[in-house]
Amino acid sequence: MKKIQRFTENYNLLNHSHLNNEVHLSGSINWLTLHNYQRYCYNCKYISVEQFIIISLDLHTETYKELRPPQGFDEVPLIKPTLGVLMDFLCFFNVVKKTHFVIWKMTEYGVEESWTQLVKINLQIIGHKLEKRFTSWWVPLHVDKNCDTMILANCFEDILVVYNLRDDSVESVRITNGKYRLHGQHIKNYVESLVLGH
Repeated sequence: MKKIQRFTENYNLLNHSHLNNEVHLSGSINWLTLHNYQRYCYNCKYISVEQFIIISLDLHTETYKELRPPQGFDEVPLIKPTLGVLMDFLCFFNVVKKTHFVIWKMTEYGVEESWTQLVKINLQIIGHKLEKRFTSWWVPLHVDKNCDTMILANCFEDILVVYNLRDDSVESVRITNGKYRLHGQHIKNYVESLVLGH
């Protein structure tokens, strides 16, 4: 554990991103960062897998620790990975080779060795069923306890889908109030806190 006073600028949070960059869980705030990355925008050409670091800031002790992404995350994706919380677990989301969306969950919070692959979704199936091509920025909003059904948002396409993992069925969900659009920075689970995320 490291004291927060020593938190340096060696970690690029990419806060300008369209997606949430911080996740609150178990009394801590977690960010997916790029270590020693000096560019303003995410560009996979200039990043190595080893640069991805999850910073976990414990709000009670005011210390932080570095966590590695899952071992199965072994290739820098074209699309920036993200963190989230599903079923009260810290999760890591990434698109692999522009064809699959992979969700990893940390089964024991803070233990790097506990990352397990929760689900791998073929984006071509979703795209085919909706007659669209999707490769970017899916955000899982909910997974049922049996991991049979998932609600996914595509922020850039303003689409919500219910995806059934058992039979690969996809149902598009319409937002009936035409005034609202999906924006990644606003899609997150509500957690009561005194900490401002932005």
